[in-house]
Amino acid sequence: MFPFSAVRRAVLLVSKALSRHSFAAALVLACALVGLSLFARARRTAPSAAAPAGSAPAVTHTEGLLSVPAQAAETILVPPLNDYTVVGPFSPLAPVWWDDLGHYAVHTGLDLSAGASAPVFAPASGEVLRVYRDALMGWTAELSANLNGHALLIRLSGLAPSPLPRAGQRVRAGEALGQLGEAPAEACLGAHLHLETIQDGETIDPAALLP
Repeated sequence: MFPFSAVRRAVLLVSKALSRHSFAAALVLACALVGLSLFARARRTAPSAAAPAGSAPAVTHTEGLLSVPAQAAETILVPPLNDYTVVGPFSPLAPVWWDDLGHYAVHTGLDLSAGASAPVFAPASGEVLRVYRDALMGWTAELSANLNGHALLIRLSGLAPSPLPRAGQRVRAGEALGQLGEAPAEACLGAHLHLETIQDGETIDPAALLP
């Protein structure tokens, strides 16, 4: 803190000294005043002490960016097929042409080809919610799972009619669910799995969850 009281006393003394024509005393007091001013300025501008060794580094926040820490292996989906080729990319906004439908349509899933009757595995541990036959996508199984604390619905379409899991069945990641069959609306792609992932009610790209 700047010593204002000391400066005030010095100013008064300087005034008295000047009134008595004591030049030497006035000069000494003026120098003292300058010294106090320099001392106060040095205290304000002095650098802070270095942080002790082992202290936590400063944290820098970048607006608009989200840093995601490395996740455990079990939080990534297990590939639902052994050896597959992506034959239909995820395209929820840009419509693509479908020969079987005869028109453009968005694609809210990922199409994985692996050959007829290839085994299909559970991409994550969870519970089978329902199994049904969809007029466009063929036999479908819906699996409820959890991904890093978020509800994840996994929809697997294009299954063979047998074998199939049953509603209410608990499955583990990598457990066999059935075999590839057909998806009528995507028959032009041959035998393949139509995979959809809905996290907290929002459709997301399955490719982002696969290793």
